[in-house]
Amino acid sequence: MQEKAKKGYAKPPKPIILIPPFFGKEMVLHQEGFLDVELLLLGDFGRYMPHVILGMSLLGKRGLGSIRYDNINRFIIESIESKDSNAIVFDGENINLINFQRINVKELKGMEGNIFEIKFRTPFTGPEFPPDPVLFLELIRNRLIRFINEYGTQERVPEFAAEGELESVTPHFHYLPRHSSRSDKTLFKGYTGVVSYRYSFLNTTARWLLRVGTILGGGSDAAFGCGFFDIISKEEHV
Repeated sequence: MQEKAKKGYAKPPKPIILIPPFFGKEMVLHQEGFLDVELLLLGDFGRYMPHVILGMSLLGKRGLGSIRYDNINRFIIESIESKDSNAIVFDGENINLINFQRINVKELKGMEGNIFEIKFRTPFTGPEFPPDPVLFLELIRNRLIRFINEYGTQERVPEFAAEGELESVTPHFHYLPRHSSRSDKTLFKGYTGVVSYRYSFLNTTARWLLRVGTILGGGSDAAFGCGFFDIISKEEHV
């Protein structure tokens, strides 16, 4: 992969992102246990789905970490399904790319309502938690811009307009180990939890960005699966 992004000087974001379930602590997955992992492929990298399946299958046979030599940390891919349609893309033996769902974020409909509950499924690694309601939207937009600049059309993402306030937050703090070729840091902090925002105004672009965030997340460290969340509208927009 190239050292610099197509725009700017930072290294480009990863085109294939694994979004693991986050439990907040180490856990032991016993033999015959199951683990659900989300997979996000950006831009034209969707065409490499067969290569991803093959690569992950070979990795499963080899195992993860040094204890793989003790026949530990090996796995098989039982199935892969499209998240929204639940259609089977891989059944453990056969690949059916017809069921592989591709989403054009430009076609997403904006979210209705003015009170939103944000459930952070994986750690948010911004400088403070929670971000204020307007910054939350900006973090979604910034991540989208980086993805579009590298794997999309490089077209301009429109500005948004929004006003709101934080209603409530239930934070959970985590120290997270990391290994990155971009940094010497071995630990970074993150937060999960539930945040409630009340917006007094959201224009069309802001509502669209909320919907985009449910797929792409927001903030930094996307390559580590960080900053992914669910958004629930708690009140219909009038």
